[in-house]
Amino acid sequence: ATTSKPAPKLVVRKPRPWQPFKPDEAIEKNIDSDAVASIPCTGMANIGNTCFLNCILQCLFHGPLWHYLIEGHHKHECHESACVVCDLEDLVQQYARCPKGKWIAPRTLARRMLTEDVGMDFGHMHDAHEFMALLLDRMLVSNLKGAPEHDSHDLQDAQECMTLQHHLFGSLLVNVVECEGCGYKTPGRAERSVAFMLPMHAPNGMNDDSSSGIRAWVRGAAQRVGEKVGVVEGASETIEDLLRYFISPVEIQDYRCDRCHRKAADMGGKRICMREALADAPRVLALAIKRFCGGHFGKLSKPVTFEETLDLAPFIEPNSMNSVGRGDGEEDS
Repeated sequence: ATTSKPAPKLVVRKPRPWQPFKPDEAIEKNIDSDAVASIPCTGMANIGNTCFLNCILQCLFHGPLWHYLIEGHHKHECHESACVVCDLEDLVQQYARCPKGKWIAPRTLARRMLTEDVGMDFGHMHDAHEFMALLLDRMLVSNLKGAPEHDSHDLQDAQECMTLQHHLFGSLLVNVVECEGCGYKTPGRAERSVAFMLPMHAPNGMNDDSSSGIRAWVRGAAQRVGEKVGVVEGASETIEDLLRYFISPVEIQDYRCDRCHRKAADMGGKRICMREALADAPRVLALAIKRFCGGHFGKLSKPVTFEETLDLAPFIEPNSMNSVGRGDGEEDS
């Protein structure tokens, strides 16, 4: 008599409940060290105008994010069939194991990320900064799978802050309005960000009115005779210059001070200005330079230099954390 073996039991793995990100020792011990030197340098193939994608991946892989991805923690707990973080962990493993002199091709990640619905068709050139923002957003979505949904924006924001992305890249950008008449600083609204777009100084003589824009375009066109790429305007600038320009005060005319209740026109030459400042420093600072300006045809190709070490202390607003979550015009009690 023949006996049949019992059918194997189908084991269904239930997804683990969502847990907030806990700082990983592998990340923390490598943030302020020379651990980048231990990360290999592996080339990435251009698989169809994907140079923008490759450069962002190379930057992200040579930092603290590498030490998280190489451990593969996310993939062990993730049960999604299409997950960007899992794709990144697979890619990091390929990157680390690639023989010297060879390269890898990030096809799976590129096909998953570059789709028509996000305005980034595969095979076309795209902006590197926009891709980085999209990648970090997709990572956020993956890391929030299974998290409870909240109707409150503040609760949802607090939950997003308990993720890997905000642990590494997150910072607070605070708007502060200062009245020169009475010295009062109106607590501004705080906005969380994982990357900053730094504008370059506008070329000499340019402003936003249409006539000067036309003159600038004509001048720029004449200046580009014999030039093949971009617009060169003056000497080089530093990242510190652009950060100072980014947080420089902007005069506002129709704003009424919350303390003295006067407008700038009523203060005899004194101003009311709005400026932005960092409330805290991110572990990984992501900056993009805006090299396009109205009235110019082509990119602003002025060189921007940077040192190996960047001191963010001059750009941090003292006590600006006190304004987080407070409405405009609320005074200290």
